[in-house]
Amino acid sequence: LDAIASIISGLRPIWGTEICEHKRHAWADLTNTADLGDTYTQDYTRMPVPDVLWPGQVCVDYSLSAAGPRTGEHGDTGWMFVKQTEPILQMQPNAVVIEMVANAVNIHNGREVDKVTTALSALYYVHQKTVRVWDYGDESNRERLIMVCLHKRLGSAAAQYQFPPHHPDTKRTARDIADHDSMVPHHMWRRVNRTTCQKNYHK
Repeated sequence: LDAIASIISGLRPIWGTEICEHKRHAWADLTNTADLGDTYTQDYTRMPVPDVLWPGQVCVDYSLSAAGPRTGEHGDTGWMFVKQTEPILQMQPNAVVIEMVANAVNIHNGREVDKVTTALSALYYVHQKTVRVWDYGDESNRERLIMVCLHKRLGSAAAQYQFPPHHPDTKRTARDIADHDSMVPHHMWRRVNRTTCQKNYHK
């Protein structure tokens, strides 16, 4: 979704990184650019530096969900949130936009968030805010931690950045993006045994 939003905003992707083969193919089809594979095995000195970098790390270990382990950087994928500062500082794009579940500020009393902020603050002005995405035009009502990091070489404008205010007219619902039934392929319809559901409900 970050990639789609960036393209709609007028940005032109130049490359991506991903280890899931299905997502790698989706990226290539969507952007017509190369997917380089694992984010953490690349030599970023050998590739073009984007003006805006939009990393998206796995959020499971920071999620408020009851199914989430809430292990932060000690989890199977949670370490990536902190580790992403290394390729960022190697590349030094003009701007970096980091998105993570809002609950990250509660994991280990916000230790991982502080690590990211401290590391990037060496070269960037780091502005962060917890936002309700519905207020900014998303169809869901989730909260997200957004970190806008602007390189200090950009000067005072980067230091004075402020998050844009939301407008009530931006609020949407799932109905606004849902396809008409006639457009849904047959194999994607969900089949439910109505009798079974009714029996379970009455129990």
